[in-house]
Amino acid sequence: MTENTIRKFAATLCAVLCLAGLCSLVRFEAAAETVRTDVVRLHILANSDSTKDQAVKLAVRDAVLAADAAILSGGVTPRNAAALYARSRDLLEKTAEQTLRDNGFSYGARAVFCREYYPTRVYGDCTFPAGVYASVKLVLGEGGGHNWWCVLFPPLCVPAACEEEAVDCLTDSGAAVVSGGERYVVKFKIIEWYEALKSRLDEKRG
Repeated sequence: MTENTIRKFAATLCAVLCLAGLCSLVRFEAAAETVRTDVVRLHILANSDSTKDQAVKLAVRDAVLAADAAILSGGVTPRNAAALYARSRDLLEKTAEQTLRDNGFSYGARAVFCREYYPTRVYGDCTFPAGVYASVKLVLGEGGGHNWWCVLFPPLCVPAACEEEAVDCLTDSGAAVVSGGERYVVKFKIIEWYEALKSRLDEKRG
């Protein structure tokens, strides 16, 4: 085999491997998108970074998660979760405002059901890919403090949440992504870079 032939073979092999890697990444992104479609996130912004405002943020979190149990009791699936939370926006807002009043705070709360970008986040053995998710966003007062977020559906916000049951709520391809862990570290990083860039471009267009 001549040197020229070897070079051509090496170039062809490299091209094939790159194409295979690209195809694998495209499939991974498609599966990650099913996760984003089936998941609802919770995002709470504190009024400020003062000790009291940060503490009441956590009190609001606990009250909202308690109310969430009642919302989920009617039966929820990946197909109706977003609509169910959108309809429950007023309930969650009133729960947050009542908690603020009970703790002596005069400022209010604003609940918005929207779509927001989230970075890659690990909850126990579950890794949720970066991207834009349906989100229940609670803004307390001015919303100028550190935020807190989690996965509202499947319910992973509470300490007693069962990761196995949460994964069972997802499609097979989505469950494989979420449960992939260290096998997909590089892919999660690439997807996070891509989704963050796409989110910034969408914001500029908006």
